[in-house]
Amino acid sequence: MKFTVYTADICDALRLAAKCADPKSNTPILAAVKIDASDYCLILTATNFNVAAQVITVANIAEAGSVAVDAKFLVTALGKLTEDTVTFETVDNKLSLTSGGVVYKLATFDVNAFPSVKFDSVDGLSFNPVAFKYLLRHTIFAVDGNNDRAIFNTVNFRTQRDGDDISITAAGTNTRRISIDKLSAVAGDAQFNVNVPIAALKILLGELPKIFDGDRISIDADEKTFTAAYKNFRFKARLIEDDFPGFDKVLESPKDFSASFNVAEFKAALNCARVISADDSYKAVRLIFDGDRITVTANSDTRGSVTKSIDATAPVLEDEYGFNGDYIFDLLNAVDDERLTMYFGDKHDPATFKASADSDFVHVVTPVRL
Repeated sequence: MKFTVYTADICDALRLAAKCADPKSNTPILAAVKIDASDYCLILTATNFNVAAQVITVANIAEAGSVAVDAKFLVTALGKLTEDTVTFETVDNKLSLTSGGVVYKLATFDVNAFPSVKFDSVDGLSFNPVAFKYLLRHTIFAVDGNNDRAIFNTVNFRTQRDGDDISITAAGTNTRRISIDKLSAVAGDAQFNVNVPIAALKILLGELPKIFDGDRISIDADEKTFTAAYKNFRFKARLIEDDFPGFDKVLESPKDFSASFNVAEFKAALNCARVISADDSYKAVRLIFDGDRITVTANSDTRGSVTKSIDATAPVLEDEYGFNGDYIFDLLNAVDDERLTMYFGDKHDPATFKASADSDFVHVVTPVRL
């Protein structure tokens, strides 16, 4: 195998694929990226069995062939090159990289030991990639990722049809909070109700700002696999087969009060309170509603106390409301809206946060008993 490629192109392709390699696996080949040189393109593939990625990029192919090489080492080596192009060549079971006066000779794996990974065309639903990025941002943060029960380490995606229109609802929960958002498809026809591990979705979300600069992202799912595709990038993840908890009753519960606040100001107040509440196992902060302001307080026997008030549109209530301050802080980090509204009732009932009354993005947090 021998080919010459622009250094920037191979670096970009490798960056995408290598996120799915696993250098810590007990199976050494899973640390590799497989490079297939054929016709006028390169195909880079990596997988750890739970997730897989494939990226296609152009190159000047002198001799077709395939090689599997440690993805981390290859990323490091390419990162040291300063010339515009680099030539790859397999010689005596080594992968030679030549660029300017630099010559690397990297150890390779048995390419025949690389797992078989098939990437079929994705014919499911297509979405605006920027909107899909926010769909992920609005749900992933509500999932801890280390729950003993696998279903609570996932985001649930379910499709709905309304006439000719199809939308997808995403929901993530750790049992004490839940975030839900909805997005209309711009094209396609598919129906599914699947649970995708957030470890996989974090890989996809991490790449969205870099590669999804226009066009559409397409997603689909069958009984075992979630797939996503965009231009020269393909991604797949193994699903969690379990029933996602129902959340309709949580959304439908009545709310007697509402309070509207500036996100940046509330975030600053919570950030102060979290210095004290970090000592509490529930990370409890207290919210006091007093007509034209919300006062955020936190108390600790070992750290002391803190109080900060912000301007708000709020009711006048005698009760103090307790919540996990980290949960609300995570919410404020996940939104780009200037203001949010909190809908709530009794101090023992969950509170709902929305950007507007008709917003598709909803975040529900259970209270902490004070």
